[in-house]
Amino acid sequence: MLILSDYKNPEKKNNASIIQLANQAGFTTHWLSNQRPVGLHESIPTMIGNAAQHKYFVNSDDTSFDVYDERIMPSLNKILQSQPSKKMIFIHLIGTHSSYKRRYPKKFNYFKEENHRTKFKHKESLEKVNTYDNAIRCNDSIVRTIIDKVKKQETNSYVVYFSDHGDEVYDTLDFSGHNQFHGSDPMYEVPFIVWLSEKYKEMHPGFLEDPKVLERKYNLEDLYIVFQI
Repeated sequence: MLILSDYKNPEKKNNASIIQLANQAGFTTHWLSNQRPVGLHESIPTMIGNAAQHKYFVNSDDTSFDVYDERIMPSLNKILQSQPSKKMIFIHLIGTHSSYKRRYPKKFNYFKEENHRTKFKHKESLEKVNTYDNAIRCNDSIVRTIIDKVKKQETNSYVVYFSDHGDEVYDTLDFSGHNQFHGSDPMYEVPFIVWLSEKYKEMHPGFLEDPKVLERKYNLEDLYIVFQI
């Protein structure tokens, strides 16, 4: 998603990343990560993020520890207040990576009853569905807080949020997590949110004029197109 390679052009995997393009376009780039910088799944994103002019790794623990995304907020506040104003900030959240119960503090322990929408009724599904929903609720709060902080700046700005993958949590299979051997729709259909500031809308009035914009399907392998808006 962050490099120019896609399903049509896999040979471009060694080409520039979105961060490098932003550098060339005159942005001051920031990579803010709540995932450890080195690990089986973390090292490649770190290699891409190292192209940013400013890097902040606020967590060194793996997913077996209690890691909450609220810890990015002090660094984000400093970045938003920094100069120059033309900046692009990449935030790498821990999100809802399992174990789900380790992704939110006690104040987000909201869902506790049986989820009637799943047909897989057993003790493990009850626990996993509830902790996953709590982790999602916490993640929603983090995304909302980020948007509110950017909105408060009252600048020509936008926030793009997406996940690199989803999880099957007893929606269609008696299984939680994700893998390439037993794929399901929940593993591939991920949230994709674009928030635009009022100044951005004024300066780009044509973006939302086409009603199909909000309904069209989108492949995140083409993410770099969004940054050309």
